[in-house]
Amino acid sequence: MNKWISVKDKLPDNCHEVIVCLEDEAGYRFADISFYNPDLRIWNNEYSCYTVTHWMPMPELPKIEEKSEDAE
Repeated sequence: MNKWISVKDKLPDNCHEVIVCLEDEAGYRFADISFYNPDLRIWNNEYSCYTVTHWMPMPELPKIEEKSEDAE
């Protein structure tokens, strides 16, 4: 299970999507999907009015179970 990582402790090292915890000036927090560009040292530009406080790697997608012909 993935755990939240504080941006004070570590930043993602690539431009892959991650889940981020965002906070506004009033303290409202929510999670969304974003990416960090280490070369530019910026998060997705959509979040200019929010502070990214934490992030975590994206979980693996669920595997799709194939239907057997007997199930019909």
